[in-house]
Amino acid sequence: MISGLSGVFAATLTPYRNDGPVSPGVVSSLTSSLINAGLSGTCPAGTTGEFPMLSREEKGLVNTVAASCGGTVIAGIWGALADERADLARRAGQDGARALFLTTPIFFKSSPESTLAWYRSVRQVTALPIFAYSIPQHTGNPIALDVLEKLADEGTINGFKDSSGDLDWLVRVIGRLKGRITIFAGHEGIFAPALEAGVDGFISGIAGVFPKTVLAVWHREPGAVDRLLKVRQALHEAGTIPGLKYLSKRRGFDCGNPREPLLPPSGAALEPLDRLLEDDSLA
Repeated sequence: MISGLSGVFAATLTPYRNDGPVSPGVVSSLTSSLINAGLSGTCPAGTTGEFPMLSREEKGLVNTVAASCGGTVIAGIWGALADERADLARRAGQDGARALFLTTPIFFKSSPESTLAWYRSVRQVTALPIFAYSIPQHTGNPIALDVLEKLADEGTINGFKDSSGDLDWLVRVIGRLKGRITIFAGHEGIFAPALEAGVDGFISGIAGVFPKTVLAVWHREPGAVDRLLKVRQALHEAGTIPGLKYLSKRRGFDCGNPREPLLPPSGAALEPLDRLLEDDSLA
């Protein structure tokens, strides 16, 4: 396990200026606001941060700026090539990140052997804790439980983020690996049962806009799960990342529009988002 890493972390948006580049100023102000709201830390350059659409330098930049804000950072280091992953891992360590998270390979099918090699190559260049990150509905590559256990047993990974939304699978992981690695749930739709099953924390895109709403679920406050699912439903209708960027701008942190192929929400998709902003129970 990774000592001291638990609770609610925000999977943060990547802010862009109007002319396209990453906006370090908004990265800094948004990260600081989330730490001040009581979150345990932030996770930049992940799925919510549009990692497939970021250059190596942009991923390094958002990790660097986030780490400079004083909170705990689990830095995203996905790259198609091994030298990019290694470079991002080294840079995150130099910048003061507490840990790293790495999504599986994407698009092409990854065998158990190639998945093992994928994570081992990063372990060779860093002593930082590494989270394996599974979101197979987007990557096309789940991580087999035997592969995950092997990576844990040999010390290649120290944590696991599961965003599959498959509660039965997550419960199996917890049953096999709890106490040996740190386990985070990353799919808001199953946060409540995942908490009861024994996860060590949440990594949440919604926490990047409504941090106290997700914290309320973590603290088992009455009505919190219903509020979270209300936000999730509105984002499902608008598109998660476009919807989060719209809400973030309305709440004072202009993250720009998402990059292609994502489009900003418009028309009827804005109505449920605007209703969220009018709801005083959400924060």
